[in-house]
Amino acid sequence: MKEEVKCPWCGKVVDTRKVVLQGKFGKIKEWRCEDCDGIIAAYLDEDEAVLERVRTFQS
Repeated sequence: MKEEVKCPWCGKVVDTRKVVLQGKFGKIKEWRCEDCDGIIAAYLDEDEAVLERVRTFQS
């Protein structure tokens, strides 16, 4: 499904193109502008919750 957003690079309202890439640390989801090919958003696609790996310290 394509979503119309305003691209911060070219300033036009365009459809986004979703790309899934294999990176060094896992799968990366990227949303790119179809007009200028600029990256609008990129997220690491993880199955496990990120908060489980966050350390908590007690006083």
